[in-house]
Amino acid sequence: LAAKPGRDTRNQDFAGVMMSAGAKGEYLDALKAAGGEPTDEKALALMESLCNSYQGLAKPVTEAHRGTWITESNYFGPQGSGKNADGDNIYSLGRMSFNMFKPADLLCSLQPVLNKVEKPDKLPDFVPKGLEEDIKSPDLLTYNMEVPYTVEDDRGRGLRGRMLNYGYCLPDPTTPNRLTVFFTGGENQPANPDDVEVWRREFSDAQERRGVRDRVL
Repeated sequence: LAAKPGRDTRNQDFAGVMMSAGAKGEYLDALKAAGGEPTDEKALALMESLCNSYQGLAKPVTEAHRGTWITESNYFGPQGSGKNADGDNIYSLGRMSFNMFKPADLLCSLQPVLNKVEKPDKLPDFVPKGLEEDIKSPDLLTYNMEVPYTVEDDRGRGLRGRMLNYGYCLPDPTTPNRLTVFFTGGENQPANPDDVEVWRREFSDAQERRGVRDRVL
């Protein structure tokens, strides 16, 4: 049960974190055994157990979330376009960017996705409706994603890029022991600054920076 207002929940929160650490380890082992597929039956059951271990927390332990994390699951699901020689999943750029960047049919292999969670330097320019009163919370954190990829077809084969998605997270105002996440924009750029000229040639029609209100058809 969630802690009642005014009750000292520090020991309860610590116990919950310790319990969830064991559940998380079991889940990650199952996820790895399933090839990163989060819909695996065993992985799903362990995820439910992991979620249950957090139910007793009064609010998310935001300090424990800070750092740079590696996404262990298949980031865009299993239905891609095969794998490259290194075993990396291949997807279209359109699928990887939710059609934010072009050419949408460009085939790219996906390398480990990084999630950077830290104290923000400033408040976001865009705030979803319903969070205007909560955005100044001391628990506000960045939720930035770095999605590295390599072009796998003849339109720039071997060229490495990265998509940067900028976002924030904070305790959900209606469910305090959960985090709510929102994104404010993103960029698509070469991973190597020396590839700028090649990048501009291959992506001359692509939008390299998009805001949350933009839509690319």
